Amino acid sequence: MHGQVFEVDSELLSNGKTIQYVLLDINHQENQGKLLPLEEEEQALISLEHRRKEYAAVRKLKNRIFKNHRILYALNGKPYLEPFEKHIGISHSKNFALFAYSDSVFGCDIEENDVRLLRVKNRFTSNRELSILAHFSPLDQLCILWTSKEAIYKLLGFSGVNWNVDCQLTEVIFPRLKFKLTWREKEIVLMCYLHKPFENVWISWAIIEEDE
Repeated sequence: MHGQVFEVDSELLSNGKTIQYVLLDINHQENQGKLLPLEEEEQALISLEHRRKEYAAVRKLKNRIFKNHRILYALNGKPYLEPFEKHIGISHSKNFALFAYSDSVFGCDIEENDVRLLRVKNRFTSNRELSILAHFSPLDQLCILWTSKEAIYKLLGFSGVNWNVDCQLTEVIFPRLKFKLTWREKEIVLMCYLHKPFENVWISWAIIEEDE
């Protein structure tokens, strides 16, 4: 990518909702816009270089579309625009930053295939879920499930979820994945929409499934 910005419209097929998003290479962003003065001050307080790059990349993407808005965070960690204009989602992987916006509430996550997922797979998935995705490579299976459950977490903001038990993949009609989350004696049906913008990179968008 070498600093190139991509903008894509993603149509959520089951209910007509649309999410717009932009991606940026975190490591090649020198000529991709500026931060607001207050954002420059906030970035200067971040000690880790990679975190500074992540912060800057997301704000540069945001400033392409919402030039006079700040990104703030609710108590559950969900980001929002001030002043409010659209629902937003942000995420970053090792090499990419993602900024998304929509009229509808959603969660999103971007991840790259990483062997480290093999070491923690029992924390967020089960053998049954992996078998449902058996036609994908082992790393793709894990990245798809990690990304989808991260997007669900960002959508709902629930704490205390046992992700390998309480949130289960129930159906795949690719690129749609259907999940059932059991939380505090409630069952919530969610739909994740997968997109693969580059080799070994997955994005998942999560919404609550609505009756059609």
